[in-house]
Amino acid sequence: MTFQETSPAPTAASEKPAVETILVVDDDPDVLDLARYTLVARGYSVVSARDGLEAVSLFPDEKSPFDLVVSDVQMPQMNGLELAERLWSAYPLMKVLFISGFVGEEFVESKLANGKSAFLGKPFRPRELAKKVREMLDR
Repeated sequence: MTFQETSPAPTAASEKPAVETILVVDDDPDVLDLARYTLVARGYSVVSARDGLEAVSLFPDEKSPFDLVVSDVQMPQMNGLELAERLWSAYPLMKVLFISGFVGEEFVESKLANGKSAFLGKPFRPRELAKKVREMLDR
């Protein structure tokens, strides 16, 4: 099991390191790279996982190390909906942003209409991802 963690270094525009950590879960390496680059460029600390099982292994038994999970819906091993249900059983306040090019927002909302999740369709632009992430974190 491997995962990459990326934290931005403080810059003139950002005097302090990011205080929010985001886990991005997707089986497509291009999506992982795009999301990581987009979010790190905006000052977040980012950890990535290639599927739901790898993502679950990154959570300790106590407090969640992540402020938000951005997860593909359809993945091998454990899909995004299964991942979210498992996380919510251990971390009831965990926020999850679902991303997918194969299911619609109505599907996700009908499955998880709990106020802790949102949906962003693929393909998305970097600024759309950044905006949706910020909205979720500010909820």
